[in-house]
Amino acid sequence: MSTVVTGETIIVDHSNDSHSDLRVFFAVAEERGHAAASVVVDEGGRPVTDPCYSDRMGAPHLPGGAWAFCRSPQAEALGFPTGTDFVRTHAPHLSFLGGSPYPAEPHFHRQLYIQEFGQPESRLQIPGCSAGPVAWRPDGRKVCVLDERLGRFAALPDAAKYVLWEYDLALGQRRRVVDLPPAWPLSHVELTYSSDGLWLHLCDWIGGANYLVGLADGIVVPLPFRSVGAGWNPGNGANAMTVTTVEPMTGRLVIHDYDVSTGSMEQRSDIASSNGLPLAVRELSMSTDGNRALVTAPLGATGLEQQRRGGVNVAVVIDIVDGAVDPVLPVRFRTPGAQRRHTSPRWCEEPIVSPVPTTVADTLLAGAVRPVHLPDRPELLGDHLERGLEAALGIEQAWASGRVRPPLFAGELVQHALSCYELDPDAGDAIHTRLREQAAHDPIARAVARWIGTDRNRPHRSWRTKELTTLAHTAGEPPNLDEHAEIFSDGRRGCVPSLDLLIAAESGADACAPARELVAALAGRRGGSERTWERLATLTADAVRHHDHLFAVKAGLATALWNEFFLQDAAARASGLGDSPEGLETGILIDCVEACAHLPGHEVVGGDSVAVFDVADVRLRVQLRLQERDAQDYLNTTSRAGTRRPPAQVPAPDPGVRDEEGAPLPSRKRIFVSYVREDSSTVDRLVTELGEHGFDVWMDRTHLLAGQVWRSEIKKAIRAGDYFIGCFPPLMPAKMSRT
Repeated sequence: MSTVVTGETIIVDHSNDSHSDLRVFFAVAEERGHAAASVVVDEGGRPVTDPCYSDRMGAPHLPGGAWAFCRSPQAEALGFPTGTDFVRTHAPHLSFLGGSPYPAEPHFHRQLYIQEFGQPESRLQIPGCSAGPVAWRPDGRKVCVLDERLGRFAALPDAAKYVLWEYDLALGQRRRVVDLPPAWPLSHVELTYSSDGLWLHLCDWIGGANYLVGLADGIVVPLPFRSVGAGWNPGNGANAMTVTTVEPMTGRLVIHDYDVSTGSMEQRSDIASSNGLPLAVRELSMSTDGNRALVTAPLGATGLEQQRRGGVNVAVVIDIVDGAVDPVLPVRFRTPGAQRRHTSPRWCEEPIVSPVPTTVADTLLAGAVRPVHLPDRPELLGDHLERGLEAALGIEQAWASGRVRPPLFAGELVQHALSCYELDPDAGDAIHTRLREQAAHDPIARAVARWIGTDRNRPHRSWRTKELTTLAHTAGEPPNLDEHAEIFSDGRRGCVPSLDLLIAAESGADACAPARELVAALAGRRGGSERTWERLATLTADAVRHHDHLFAVKAGLATALWNEFFLQDAAARASGLGDSPEGLETGILIDCVEACAHLPGHEVVGGDSVAVFDVADVRLRVQLRLQERDAQDYLNTTSRAGTRRPPAQVPAPDPGVRDEEGAPLPSRKRIFVSYVREDSSTVDRLVTELGEHGFDVWMDRTHLLAGQVWRSEIKKAIRAGDYFIGCFPPLMPAKMSRT
């Protein structure tokens, strides 16, 4: 099991070209093995996030056997072009350019999801507006989420801008703990439960304000210190907190022990910065031994812009006893031009459940605030309704167009429909009615409609894991898009010479011969213009899916030139290749723009005796052509041939070894082996025997990778191990005494 997980976002170095930034993102996504810009990774950089989602953070609860994620569905999982989510968050202007293949809608805000270890289903809980950080109660029965309301009506002084919800996972219900107005700056906070589960700590890691919230009555207790890195430290007792501050003159990190039962604070240690920036750590999480702080620290600063922002924060483990500062992962990816930004790191440890209640000092309680319930204005509820309808309709359209294969996102559709019912019964009934109309010929729609109809009359929400499994079997196996990969590859190679000649043609007469060859290569003996375009559209979509981006760009350019110029010439029309049907042309052009994003703008695609076309030229020309068509409507209503389907959902990492029936087995004990090179052969035999007896053995020659900081990696391995074996020869002490 991982010892640490953290939210990770790809930060592309500043560039004047958004398309170049997008290309760097694609390279990093391939390196990391996940197409989302924001995911949860373990200490090895391996994504924990389901391939269909994007995660801001994830928190495991080992005894409860589940993850709590702050996540949203990926636009790519809804069948939109790769890079759509990155464009929406990092280069939104590209969505509004004429002919853009990156739709701005539907937009899914992040919500609370629960995913059990070893299970593929990711369960959306009752949706809010925009879920922030999540926190497990130590016993694993409840989860707290801070919901930030969005839109102009949430910014009004008397509005509940922030709502703290506590979800009861067993009952399928949630409870509104406290409402807070916009005057409380809580857009960037961390949440942690006290070890007795009765208090919640909120740390504003931008402004440094800290509060305790009583979960029984919703009182808010301001704490008398400012710190962007503070949290409970249950390893030191039910009332213990760890508070970090920064010395303004030196930038040193000062670590304090704070006791909420007395309101007293004592300095424990101080640590120097390693890169000259103030060591202003934030998002603190303490290990159960009380001696290690998992934080994010500004170690990734590059350039003046990032320095002004305090640097790019990455996850770091700080030993508050000896002062060691060890980054969990390298700041930069192997791909040039990109680095990591980490958020909400979490330990993967069994939480401490304290039988002793947390006591808050009377002097602190004297300053407690009892916020009143702020009723939601009709305009605010209407805004929530629009967001829920957008999400539900987006899933319905993806199913109807064939871009997404049901029952993927069935749970999301149900939960958003139920929330719409609560806000406006007529709006919820409209969703329900559309599903009931499909029920006569669609068993999946029938099951989803029945699920909505049952739960809308209950005080709680259910999650029908077995029914979803049945739905998946009903849908059958998805088509194997790689089954004919070799045939498609041969087809692309066969028509590349014709495409190159079409691009190089300077007149209709020049284009006639390559057009005739293209018809022969793609339509065969039966010929036919429409069959040729259908085949080219299929090959282009398959080329994008298999990363043959240059072919897709050539196909798009040749299609645009043919329809814009050559088709007007009678000599070209004599070739047998007619006007491309609008739907097929739109698909080819969209695939072409998507492929352009993966290639350098200066890469040459083709040319004639007068001009040379590079990727940037092609992208501009094709997007101008797409302006004459409704590309957004095409993307929302059409299943593009060979469109990349999201990978099958994968289970979250299981914290323990399990037998064939899924029952937990005792975890493999981890052993760190230290030795001298002269005894390598003997140590190798020992390691082999230990492995055969079920032990997980760490040694430098098998676990250290090139580029890793070996001192930090060895220190982490020793800490993570259950046993330490030192294999030293008898003369070793004498050697050490002489050195």
